[in-house]
Amino acid sequence: TTPFRSETRLENLEKQFGIIQKRLRNLMENARQRYPRFYFLSDEDLLLILSGKVDLNESGLIQKLFTNTISKLIYDKSTNVTGIQSIQGEIIKLHKSVNLPRECSSTIIESGLVELTNEIV
Repeated sequence: TTPFRSETRLENLEKQFGIIQKRLRNLMENARQRYPRFYFLSDEDLLLILSGKVDLNESGLIQKLFTNTISKLIYDKSTNVTGIQSIQGEIIKLHKSVNLPRECSSTIIESGLVELTNEIV
């Protein structure tokens, strides 16, 4: 390849990368607007949650979302959160269980977190 062709290809890749970065920033900002507790997270942590491939308990992200209050979620034998554990170790049972699978799509995680927040407030 000639140097000119390589430059053009590199410029195209840079342009595409810029478009992807902008879409990713928009995705994260929209998620933060829908669920304001996402503002407590770094971009990297938020992307982990939105990917749906991370356990909120094992990753410690639940502690970041609910700073100084919740240390972990208590699940039943399926995907329902039935209680929360405080940072002092106290277990608080929810009045109504919340469906919040450990690994799922971003929309299910967001709606589950909104429901959980409403349940504990």
